[in-house]
Amino acid sequence: MENSRARRRRREQFLAAHPVCCFCGGTTTATTEDHQPARTFFWERVWPEGYSFPACGRCNGLSRQDEHLSSLVAMIYPDAEPGIQAAEMRARFKGVNNNFPGLLGRMRPTARDVRRFLAARDIRKPLDVATSEVRIVNVDLPEIDRAVMRTGAKLTFALYYKHTGKIIGEDGGVSVKWFSNVQIVEGDFPHELKPVLQYGGTPERGKVDLSDQFSYWYVLTEDGEHAAFVMFFRKSFSIVSIASQRRSFFEAVPEDAVFGPLSQWDRDAPISAKASGALG
Repeated sequence: MENSRARRRRREQFLAAHPVCCFCGGTTTATTEDHQPARTFFWERVWPEGYSFPACGRCNGLSRQDEHLSSLVAMIYPDAEPGIQAAEMRARFKGVNNNFPGLLGRMRPTARDVRRFLAARDIRKPLDVATSEVRIVNVDLPEIDRAVMRTGAKLTFALYYKHTGKIIGEDGGVSVKWFSNVQIVEGDFPHELKPVLQYGGTPERGKVDLSDQFSYWYVLTEDGEHAAFVMFFRKSFSIVSIASQRRSFFEAVPEDAVFGPLSQWDRDAPISAKASGALG
Protein backbone atom coordinates (compact mmCIF):
# COMPACT_ATOMS: atom_id res chain seq x y z
CA MET A 1 0.00 0.00 0.00
CA GLU A 2 1.29 3.41 -0.91
CA ASN A 3 2.38 5.37 2.17
CA SER A 4 1.62 9.05 2.73
CA ARG A 5 5.09 10.23 1.70
CA ALA A 6 4.96 8.29 -1.55
CA ARG A 7 1.44 9.56 -2.26
CA ARG A 8 2.53 13.14 -1.67
CA ARG A 9 5.55 12.72 -3.93
CA ARG A 10 3.48 11.12 -6.68
CA ARG A 11 0.89 13.89 -6.42
CA GLU A 12 3.58 16.57 -6.64
CA GLN A 13 4.98 14.90 -9.74
CA PHE A 14 1.52 14.68 -11.29
CA LEU A 15 0.76 18.37 -10.71
CA ALA A 16 4.18 19.36 -11.99
CA ALA A 17 3.40 17.51 -15.23
CA HIS A 18 -0.18 18.84 -15.35
CA PRO A 19 -0.12 22.30 -13.74
CA VAL A 20 -3.41 23.69 -15.12
CA CYS A 21 -6.99 22.63 -14.32
CA CYS A 22 -8.39 20.89 -17.39
CA PHE A 23 -12.02 21.64 -16.52
CA CYS A 24 -12.45 25.40 -16.17
CA GLY A 25 -11.02 26.84 -19.37
CA GLY A 26 -7.27 26.65 -18.88
CA THR A 27 -6.84 29.70 -16.67
CA THR A 28 -6.67 28.14 -13.19
CA THR A 29 -3.81 26.36 -11.44
CA ALA A 30 -4.46 22.70 -10.69
CA THR A 31 -4.18 21.83 -7.00
CA THR A 32 -5.82 18.38 -6.89
CA GLU A 33 -6.24 15.15 -8.84
CA ASP A 34 -9.78 14.44 -9.98
CA HIS A 35 -10.69 10.86 -10.91
CA GLN A 36 -12.99 10.58 -13.92
CA PRO A 37 -15.27 8.71 -13.97
CA ALA A 38 -15.56 9.32 -10.24
CA ARG A 39 -14.49 6.48 -7.98
CA THR A 40 -18.08 6.09 -6.77
CA PHE A 41 -18.97 4.50 -10.15
CA PHE A 42 -16.81 1.45 -9.41
CA TRP A 43 -17.40 -1.39 -6.99
CA GLU A 44 -15.16 -1.32 -3.94
CA ARG A 45 -13.72 1.95 -5.31
CA VAL A 46 -11.43 0.00 -7.63
CA TRP A 47 -11.16 2.70 -10.26
CA PRO A 48 -9.17 2.71 -13.53
CA GLU A 49 -5.51 3.60 -13.60
CA GLY A 50 -4.55 6.48 -15.85
CA TYR A 51 -7.81 8.36 -15.39
CA SER A 52 -6.65 11.05 -12.96
CA PHE A 53 -6.98 14.64 -14.13
CA PRO A 54 -5.62 18.00 -12.95
CA ALA A 55 -8.28 20.10 -11.26
CA CYS A 56 -8.65 23.16 -9.09
CA GLY A 57 -10.47 22.67 -5.81
CA ARG A 58 -13.75 24.12 -7.09
CA CYS A 59 -13.92 21.93 -10.18
CA ASN A 60 -13.00 18.83 -8.19
CA GLY A 61 -15.89 19.23 -5.78
CA LEU A 62 -18.47 20.84 -8.07
CA SER A 63 -19.94 17.61 -9.42
CA ARG A 64 -19.81 15.40 -6.33
CA GLN A 65 -23.56 15.12 -5.78
CA ASP A 66 -24.20 14.72 -9.51
CA GLU A 67 -21.76 11.82 -9.67
CA HIS A 68 -23.21 10.16 -6.59
CA LEU A 69 -26.71 10.15 -8.09
CA SER A 70 -25.46 9.14 -11.55
CA SER A 71 -23.47 6.26 -10.09
CA LEU A 72 -26.58 4.91 -8.38
CA VAL A 73 -28.48 5.03 -11.67
CA ALA A 74 -25.54 3.25 -13.35
CA MET A 75 -25.92 0.32 -10.96
CA ILE A 76 -29.57 -0.32 -11.84
CA TYR A 77 -30.10 -2.63 -14.82
CA PRO A 78 -32.06 -5.82 -15.64
CA ASP A 79 -29.63 -8.56 -14.63
CA ALA A 80 -27.94 -6.74 -11.76
CA GLU A 81 -27.45 -8.96 -8.72
CA PRO A 82 -28.62 -6.88 -5.76
CA GLY A 83 -27.13 -9.27 -3.21
CA ILE A 84 -23.61 -8.49 -4.40
CA GLN A 85 -22.07 -5.31 -2.98
CA ALA A 86 -25.28 -4.85 -0.97
CA ALA A 87 -23.55 -2.69 1.65
CA GLU A 88 -22.24 -0.35 -1.06
CA MET A 89 -25.70 -0.03 -2.58
CA ARG A 90 -27.23 0.80 0.81
CA ALA A 91 -24.63 3.54 1.26
CA ARG A 92 -25.47 5.00 -2.14
CA PHE A 93 -29.21 4.91 -1.45
CA LYS A 94 -28.60 6.65 1.87
CA GLY A 95 -26.48 9.34 0.23
CA VAL A 96 -29.02 9.99 -2.51
CA ASN A 97 -31.83 10.11 0.03
CA ASN A 98 -29.91 12.70 2.08
CA ASN A 99 -28.97 14.89 -0.88
CA PHE A 100 -32.17 14.48 -2.92
CA PRO A 101 -35.04 14.04 -0.41
CA GLY A 102 -38.02 12.24 -1.89
CA LEU A 103 -36.29 11.35 -5.15
CA LEU A 104 -36.04 7.60 -4.50
CA GLY A 105 -39.79 7.42 -4.03
CA ARG A 106 -40.40 9.16 -7.36
CA MET A 107 -37.98 6.79 -9.09
CA ARG A 108 -40.28 3.92 -8.13
CA PRO A 109 -43.07 3.70 -10.76
CA THR A 110 -46.67 3.17 -9.73
CA ALA A 111 -48.53 0.02 -10.73
CA ARG A 112 -50.30 2.06 -13.40
CA ASP A 113 -46.95 3.28 -14.74
CA VAL A 114 -45.70 -0.30 -14.96
CA ARG A 115 -48.81 -1.50 -16.78
CA ARG A 116 -48.57 1.37 -19.27
CA PHE A 117 -44.89 0.70 -19.84
CA LEU A 118 -45.52 -2.99 -20.56
CA ALA A 119 -48.60 -2.35 -22.70
CA ALA A 120 -46.80 0.24 -24.85
CA ARG A 121 -44.22 -2.42 -25.69
CA ASP A 122 -46.67 -5.31 -25.99
CA ILE A 123 -44.92 -7.12 -23.15
CA ARG A 124 -46.94 -9.64 -21.14
CA LYS A 125 -46.14 -9.86 -17.47
CA PRO A 126 -45.80 -13.45 -16.23
CA LEU A 127 -48.82 -14.41 -14.15
CA ASP A 128 -46.66 -15.44 -11.21
CA VAL A 129 -44.93 -12.03 -11.05
CA ALA A 130 -46.61 -9.19 -9.18
CA THR A 131 -46.72 -5.77 -10.81
CA SER A 132 -44.65 -4.41 -7.92
CA GLU A 133 -41.92 -6.95 -8.74
CA VAL A 134 -41.39 -5.78 -12.33
CA ARG A 135 -37.90 -4.32 -12.29
CA ILE A 136 -38.12 -0.92 -13.93
CA VAL A 137 -37.12 2.47 -12.56
CA ASN A 138 -38.35 5.89 -13.64
CA VAL A 139 -35.47 8.11 -14.78
CA ASP A 140 -37.61 10.78 -16.45
CA LEU A 141 -36.92 13.15 -13.56
CA PRO A 142 -35.16 16.55 -13.65
CA GLU A 143 -32.78 15.72 -10.80
CA ILE A 144 -31.52 12.61 -12.58
CA ASP A 145 -31.32 14.39 -15.90
CA ARG A 146 -29.30 17.26 -14.44
CA ALA A 147 -26.95 14.89 -12.61
CA VAL A 148 -26.23 12.65 -15.61
CA MET A 149 -25.83 15.61 -17.97
CA ARG A 150 -23.36 17.36 -15.68
CA THR A 151 -21.51 14.10 -15.02
CA GLY A 152 -21.23 13.49 -18.77
CA ALA A 153 -20.08 17.02 -19.47
CA LYS A 154 -17.30 16.93 -16.88
CA LEU A 155 -16.19 13.50 -18.05
CA THR A 156 -16.04 14.78 -21.63
CA PHE A 157 -13.71 17.62 -20.61
CA ALA A 158 -11.51 15.02 -18.93
CA LEU A 159 -11.42 12.52 -21.80
CA TYR A 160 -10.76 15.28 -24.32
CA TYR A 161 -7.74 16.31 -22.26
CA LYS A 162 -6.57 12.71 -21.93
CA HIS A 163 -6.66 11.98 -25.65
CA THR A 164 -5.56 15.33 -27.09
CA GLY A 165 -3.38 16.81 -24.37
CA LYS A 166 -5.39 20.02 -24.83
CA ILE A 167 -7.67 21.93 -22.49
CA ILE A 168 -10.98 23.19 -23.84
CA GLY A 169 -10.70 26.95 -23.54
CA GLU A 170 -13.22 29.51 -22.38
CA ASP A 171 -14.58 29.87 -25.93
CA GLY A 172 -15.14 26.13 -26.29
CA GLY A 173 -17.54 23.63 -24.81
CA VAL A 174 -19.19 20.23 -24.99
CA SER A 175 -22.63 19.01 -25.96
CA VAL A 176 -24.19 16.11 -24.11
CA LYS A 177 -27.12 13.76 -24.58
CA TRP A 178 -27.85 10.60 -22.66
CA PHE A 179 -29.91 7.49 -23.31
CA SER A 180 -31.44 4.96 -20.93
CA ASN A 181 -31.03 1.26 -21.62
CA VAL A 182 -34.65 1.14 -22.82
CA GLN A 183 -33.92 3.79 -25.43
CA ILE A 184 -30.80 1.94 -26.56
CA VAL A 185 -32.65 -1.37 -26.96
CA GLU A 186 -35.58 0.27 -28.74
CA GLY A 187 -33.37 2.06 -31.26
CA ASP A 188 -33.64 5.62 -29.95
CA PHE A 189 -29.86 5.85 -29.99
CA PRO A 190 -27.39 6.98 -32.69
CA HIS A 191 -26.09 3.53 -33.62
CA GLU A 192 -24.79 5.04 -36.88
CA LEU A 193 -21.94 6.54 -34.85
CA LYS A 194 -20.33 3.16 -34.29
CA PRO A 195 -18.53 2.88 -37.67
CA VAL A 196 -17.18 6.41 -37.22
CA LEU A 197 -15.59 5.84 -33.82
CA GLN A 198 -11.95 4.86 -34.22
CA TYR A 199 -10.64 4.19 -30.74
CA GLY A 200 -11.81 2.42 -27.65
CA GLY A 201 -10.96 3.19 -24.05
CA THR A 202 -9.86 0.19 -21.98
CA PRO A 203 -10.32 1.06 -18.29
CA GLU A 204 -8.26 -1.30 -16.15
CA ARG A 205 -6.58 -1.44 -12.77
CA GLY A 206 -3.70 -3.86 -12.69
CA LYS A 207 -5.11 -7.02 -14.18
CA VAL A 208 -8.72 -6.09 -13.36
CA ASP A 209 -10.77 -5.27 -16.45
CA LEU A 210 -13.33 -2.59 -15.54
CA SER A 211 -14.97 -2.27 -18.94
CA ASP A 212 -18.09 -4.04 -17.67
CA GLN A 213 -18.62 -1.02 -15.41
CA PHE A 214 -17.49 1.74 -17.75
CA SER A 215 -16.29 1.79 -21.36
CA TYR A 216 -16.14 4.29 -24.19
CA TRP A 217 -15.29 4.88 -27.84
CA TYR A 218 -14.12 8.10 -29.40
CA VAL A 219 -12.91 9.85 -32.54
CA LEU A 220 -10.77 12.99 -32.98
CA THR A 221 -10.37 15.41 -35.85
CA GLU A 222 -6.84 15.61 -37.24
CA ASP A 223 -6.18 18.98 -35.62
CA GLY A 224 -7.58 17.81 -32.29
CA GLU A 225 -10.01 20.73 -32.18
CA HIS A 226 -13.07 18.49 -32.03
CA ALA A 227 -13.83 15.07 -30.56
CA ALA A 228 -16.83 12.78 -30.16
CA PHE A 229 -17.36 10.23 -27.40
CA VAL A 230 -19.84 7.45 -26.73
CA MET A 231 -19.70 6.19 -23.15
CA PHE A 232 -21.42 3.19 -21.59
CA PHE A 233 -22.14 2.81 -17.88
CA ARG A 234 -22.75 -0.86 -17.27
CA LYS A 235 -25.99 -1.94 -18.95
CA SER A 236 -27.76 1.08 -17.52
CA PHE A 237 -27.26 4.14 -19.73
CA SER A 238 -25.07 5.72 -22.36
CA ILE A 239 -23.80 9.26 -22.89
CA VAL A 240 -23.02 10.70 -26.31
CA SER A 241 -20.97 13.89 -26.27
CA ILE A 242 -19.02 16.20 -28.56
CA ALA A 243 -16.17 18.48 -27.53
CA SER A 244 -15.04 21.53 -29.46
CA GLN A 245 -12.69 24.44 -28.99
CA ARG A 246 -15.32 26.68 -30.62
CA ARG A 247 -18.70 27.23 -29.02
CA SER A 248 -20.02 28.32 -32.42
CA PHE A 249 -19.61 24.68 -33.48
CA PHE A 250 -22.81 23.95 -31.51
CA GLU A 251 -25.05 26.47 -33.26
CA ALA A 252 -27.44 23.73 -34.37
CA VAL A 253 -27.53 22.09 -30.91
CA PRO A 254 -30.17 23.14 -28.36
CA GLU A 255 -28.62 25.66 -26.00
CA ASP A 256 -29.55 23.69 -22.91
CA ALA A 257 -27.52 20.71 -24.14
CA VAL A 258 -24.25 22.66 -24.38
CA PHE A 259 -21.85 23.20 -21.47
CA GLY A 260 -19.03 25.67 -21.28
CA PRO A 261 -16.01 25.03 -19.04
CA LEU A 262 -16.90 24.45 -15.38
CA SER A 263 -15.99 28.02 -14.45
CA GLN A 264 -19.13 29.02 -16.38
CA TRP A 265 -21.48 26.44 -14.94
CA ASP A 266 -23.42 28.89 -12.80
CA ARG A 267 -25.09 30.02 -16.00
CA ASP A 268 -24.46 27.06 -18.33
CA ALA A 269 -25.78 24.07 -16.38
CA PRO A 270 -28.91 22.74 -18.15
CA ILE A 271 -31.51 20.35 -16.78
CA SER A 272 -33.11 19.20 -20.01
CA ALA A 273 -32.14 17.24 -23.18
CA LYS A 274 -33.10 14.34 -20.98
CA ALA A 275 -33.42 10.63 -21.44
CA SER A 276 -36.87 9.16 -21.38
CA GLY A 277 -38.35 5.85 -20.38
CA ALA A 278 -37.08 3.59 -17.65
CA LEU A 279 -34.20 1.46 -16.57
CA GLY A 280 -34.87 -2.22 -16.31
